[in-house]
Amino acid sequence: MLKTSFIVNSKTTDTKSLEKEIVSYCQTHKIPFEIKLTLTPGDAILLTEDAIKSGSRLIVAMGGDGTFNEVLNGLIYSNTNETVLFSGMPCGTANDFCKTLKMPASIEELFSCLDKKQIKEIDIGKAEFYEHSGQKSERYFLNSSNVGFSAEVVDKVNNSKKYLGSKLTYLRAISSTILFGKTEEVVVKTKTESWNGKLFNISVCNGKFVGSGLQIAPQASLTDGLFSITLLRKFSFLDYLKYLPRVFKGEYLVHDSLTYMSADEISVEGLDNQLGVEMDGEFVGFSKAKFELLPAKLKVVFAENL
Repeated sequence: MLKTSFIVNSKTTDTKSLEKEIVSYCQTHKIPFEIKLTLTPGDAILLTEDAIKSGSRLIVAMGGDGTFNEVLNGLIYSNTNETVLFSGMPCGTANDFCKTLKMPASIEELFSCLDKKQIKEIDIGKAEFYEHSGQKSERYFLNSSNVGFSAEVVDKVNNSKKYLGSKLTYLRAISSTILFGKTEEVVVKTKTESWNGKLFNISVCNGKFVGSGLQIAPQASLTDGLFSITLLRKFSFLDYLKYLPRVFKGEYLVHDSLTYMSADEISVEGLDNQLGVEMDGEFVGFSKAKFELLPAKLKVVFAENL
């Protein structure tokens, strides 16, 4: 049996009951394991790297999209993504990645999926951007990266108490940002196209969902070798209210402010001001940003195709 490391976000998870479940199951089934708790942002990257050095060949992220993202980056930085399996249990605020590819809901289900060889090779994204310090940086993502107003939304959500619950907290942040946000003049380039104009947001999606269930990229696939990209120019608040139910349903929208694209590379640069960049639910920096699709880069133990 593969040695398994559980990377647990202690801020989003009932760690005591979860640890008890892990220990009981793994000891009963003689599975070599270790449990590593994150305390601050970035911990999951380092803990994943340490777990791989100690011989783990299945890494299980237990948290939200941010924890999943950090574990992914730990795998890539360790250069073991082709030999080490990734899985996770959704325990966070939005868990948008798990709405595209369902993850196991329990320890028992996790190892049942592994026994059944429910393993899928999926695409991931690579992003280059600039940190607050001005330092150029790169990072990998599972689900999506957004440039523009979505980064403002994520910043608001992550600095809120979320007493309304994840979905209403996101909707409140989206509403206020649409009301008071502004467009920026940008240049967007792919290998074959170039677009210049006022932009409110651009979504570069590997998965279908963002913002706690908004199906902004209904055509996105984790295995087609392409990003599903949505360019949004300024939306009115009335348009937002009108189209919101259709976005939750995953309907393809026809609107003068929307442009859908597919590409395996894309860059976004502000001409007057640089825009915020978020990735898998975490604010990471600013444009100029470049995104590259890396096909079949990660082996995932999953529960169900959705």
